[in-house]
Amino acid sequence: MAATHFPTFRRFFGPGPSFRTWWPLYTTVAQLQSLLRIIAIASEEKLALVPLLEAYAVDERGVQARRLDRLIRLLKQGIALPDAVEQVRGLLRDEDVLAIRFGSQSGMLAAAIRDRLDETRPASILVGRGLSDTLLYFGAILLVGVL
Repeated sequence: MAATHFPTFRRFFGPGPSFRTWWPLYTTVAQLQSLLRIIAIASEEKLALVPLLEAYAVDERGVQARRLDRLIRLLKQGIALPDAVEQVRGLLRDEDVLAIRFGSQSGMLAAAIRDRLDETRPASILVGRGLSDTLLYFGAILLVGVL
């Protein structure tokens, strides 16, 4: 009966929970950034990327784990990183794939990825700043109201 009153829970009361219920078919921002950081560190420190990705893939579940496994297989077959990342749909955003391709062609892979990571960071800083500005504004209004 709960399924009729709570439409968002309908998927749990069907014939059985599906794979999509428990493992979404998207990649989170944290997963994207983690993968980019691993690639950047491997490039900066001149480490083999495949063992790092294999260790990282152990902690992933669902769709992201399968995407990482496919990326690892492609890299083991000798496919270049930009081509392998481009072949695995949904692993990274288009902008990230472009940054990896540009960075590898220019010999500045780590710098290109770091720039890409820095582009996503200001949004979170702006949210925090917007919140502090809002609190400052309400504090000023409260102070003026009290005086």
